[in-house]
Amino acid sequence: SQDLVNKTVTLELPTFNFNMSTISPFDSKDRVGEQKWYQKITVGYSLQGTNKVNDVPEAELFKGSTLSKRLQNGFEHQIPIGFNQNILKYFQFSANADYTERWYFQSINERYDRGSIPGQDTFVLDTVNGFKRAGEYTQGASLSTKIYSPLSFKNSSIKAIRYVATPTLSFSYHPDFGDPSYGYYQTAVSSATIPYPISYQRYSIFQNAVYGGPSAGKSAGLG
Repeated sequence: SQDLVNKTVTLELPTFNFNMSTISPFDSKDRVGEQKWYQKITVGYSLQGTNKVNDVPEAELFKGSTLSKRLQNGFEHQIPIGFNQNILKYFQFSANADYTERWYFQSINERYDRGSIPGQDTFVLDTVNGFKRAGEYTQGASLSTKIYSPLSFKNSSIKAIRYVATPTLSFSYHPDFGDPSYGYYQTAVSSATIPYPISYQRYSIFQNAVYGGPSAGKSAGLG
């Protein structure tokens, strides 16, 4: 795409997607009888990748140094895992885990350099070349059933109404991928005395990446 006013170009070359049908890896085509509980586990897989550059001036488009510095590329793998099982005849139990992994060849590093003015620091954002991976996952479970209640009518054109209620109890969890042990988030520290004695800036090393990075903060939900 080309911006004729600002004389800039945005390119994506190439972008691709790959999707695999959901499979039951522990089941057998020659199975006889009902499925075992572990044979009901399902696994899927999808992959997408891109190589793009945004808002490059037309005059610099085909300069090798420009493209090598401004190209953004990456791969995103997604693996959903599911499980469903009837328990106690009337209840449906399901569990799921979704794993996402992103591969990048660039990350960022933020830092403060001492500026020319005493007491003030200059913010610097560096692009770091090199392979980096970022994985994250969520998991959840639910339990549900159905309750049927018929309501009959006499001397009416409507003979009966059947009411169906589906009560569900669910739980979900997402770990804190902002924890320092993962290495996905860093802190830039400024020792400047102006405007504050010491300032901190927490950032994701994948914040400018094409597919983003793992989210910070632990979360759990009960429904």
